[in-house]
Amino acid sequence: MRLQSSSISTTPELSWLPPAPPGYETYIKFDTTRSNPLHAYQAIIQALCMLAIQPWDGHLSSAGLDVTIGGLVVVVDTQDTARARVNHAIRGLVEMLADMRAGKPGFFYGGCRILIRGKAVALVGIAPAPDAQISAMSNNASIDRPLNAAAGWNTITKPQLLRPGSKIIWRYAGSSIPAQELLSTFVDAVGTAAQHDSWTNCDYVDAVGPSQSAAFHMNTLGPGGLRWTDVSGTIQALVAQAIIPSKQFAEVEWELWLNGKKRAFGDVLKLNNAVAQSAMGGGTSTS
Repeated sequence: MRLQSSSISTTPELSWLPPAPPGYETYIKFDTTRSNPLHAYQAIIQALCMLAIQPWDGHLSSAGLDVTIGGLVVVVDTQDTARARVNHAIRGLVEMLADMRAGKPGFFYGGCRILIRGKAVALVGIAPAPDAQISAMSNNASIDRPLNAAAGWNTITKPQLLRPGSKIIWRYAGSSIPAQELLSTFVDAVGTAAQHDSWTNCDYVDAVGPSQSAAFHMNTLGPGGLRWTDVSGTIQALVAQAIIPSKQFAEVEWELWLNGKKRAFGDVLKLNNAVAQSAMGGGTSTS
């Protein structure tokens, strides 16, 4: 078991985090059973997106949270409802992911106990899913069956966390990006969105992956066209219904539509390509 005290982390995956609250500490422990990295990423991103639509400093629900993907479950367990905060759970999940990505020890099952001034307030972790949960999940099979993504634009018509009437049009846009770097770039973008009131307007959001080789960008097409909740909802849909099912890891671009109107656009590009596109004033468009 390892004790980790946090203020501002110097770990690249955590560089977007503001200073931790006073007395914040985590105990992180992994066991000897390996987990599937893609399943772990999808489940963690799903949990982060669900947490991101709640207030950053809001109380963590006493009901907790669990997300089952492909035979594993990511759990958020509230142990002190008076003191546990949403941002505590987000920090704990991202710290665990950072350790796994860095190979300390790698993608294994494990848990992160979150303490404030020495008292446990929450537990987050990754564990094998019970058989009953596995059979009940409709998306378990899809993650292991490659999606036949079209060479052009593809459509996600029922994004789980977006407003009714939303759809996402997306396509792969160029160079390959290592899977963990691409997915970690989405994690950083969710973390950025989580720090804002989910229903306030968002002009744009930028995030850079932990290896500084990929960049996320999402931009509104007009006043009120994009809310912070749309950012996390779009990321959840892209990861769960496009990137991981297709098993292709490359530059990707998308548009967010609501009730027949294009409201926002975005992409994840290799950093040098993102810089070049920004200099030219480029953007995603199907027209």
